Amino acid sequence: MNSRVAGKLDLPQIVDIYNQAVLLRWATADLTPVTIASQRQWFREHDPKTWPIWVAEKMALFLVGPA
Repeated sequence: MNSRVAGKLDLPQIVDIYNQAVLLRWATADLTPVTIASQRQWFREHDPKTWPIWVAEKMALFLVGPA
């Protein structure tokens, strides 16, 4: 597992994960899913140096060899 500060390209996945919690009514007060457009300002407000958004990546292992 690797953790890093989120970049602009991570926003769609962040919104997808958040919306899963919304639909399950788990760990959020939102009752309806959010959109990427509605979260852009929230994302911009999180300066990577003072208020970062962290993402965790599960690294895939690819083995290459004879079949």
